[in-house]
Parts: sequence; C-alpha cells; structure tokens
Amino acid sequence: MLNIPDFLDIEDKKNYFANYPGLHPNTINMAFKKCHIYSSYTENEILEGTEEIKSFMTMEVNAISDLYNEIKSSIYKFYKDNYWEYNKLAENFAKEIE
Repeated sequence: MLNIPDFLDIEDKKNYFANYPGLHPNTINMAFKKCHIYSSYTENEILEGTEEIKSFMTMEVNAISDLYNEIKSSIYKFYKDNYWEYNKLAENFAKEIE
C-alpha cells in the first residue's frame, strides 16, 4: 500500500495503491514526488484535500461494489444456466436414447 512504505520513508520501486483510511499528508506528498508533480500545498490544504479524496474514494468503492455484484451475479447465472444436475442429465440421456 502506498501509505505504509511512504509514511516510513521507504524507497521502493514497487507500484503501490492507496486506501482512504491510510491517507496522510506524507502519503499525498510522496504521491506528488513519485509523479514528478510540484506541490506548493500547505499541510492544512493537504488535510482538507485528503477529506475530499476520501469522499471521492468512498463513492468510487460504492460504484465498484455495485459492478462487482453485477459481475458476481452474472457468473452465478452463467454457472446455474450451464451446469448439469441430475435431472438435466437424466432428461437429456432419455431424449438421446429414444
């Protein structure tokens, strides 16, 4: 996760991701640094911006959750529509033998 190694000032080449409970001013500043973006924001501006980012991330998680549930339902439907239970096996066997 972006925030833990960055908060501890660990230099690493890995791609990390951020989660909103772990956002800290240091995390935001490290993201600017890693993206080569000059930041003149004060710590108070970063704290205010962090709250806005948390709100945005929460909305994004809700949208992703809805999409995940749609995909999961689709997979369950696909499985239900395409697996062979005993009655489907027996009925199709009987049809093929006649």
